[in-house]
Amino acid sequence: MRHRHLVGGGTQDLQHIAHVIVLNMVVGLLSRGIDNWGHLGGLLGGAAASWFLGPVWRYESMSVDGRRVFSDRAPVFYFFNSRRPQHFS
Repeated sequence: MRHRHLVGGGTQDLQHIAHVIVLNMVVGLLSRGIDNWGHLGGLLGGAAASWFLGPVWRYESMSVDGRRVFSDRAPVFYFFNSRRPQHFS
């Protein structure tokens, strides 16, 4: 969701993820011995981890050879590193 402007929307990818989530919940409801609270915890934990650790690409500038330069400003950088994030091109 963060980079939908860089990757062309990602609507189909999100629909596939939603289908897998629904399928896991249905299988959990129909099967004995499967705990849907574990599925829900994994979903919430995975979403939180991807938000906290995932890249947040920001366009910085254009390099001398014409490539766009981006920087990663993931939230984790602000908690553990007071230096400015590294630049990637």
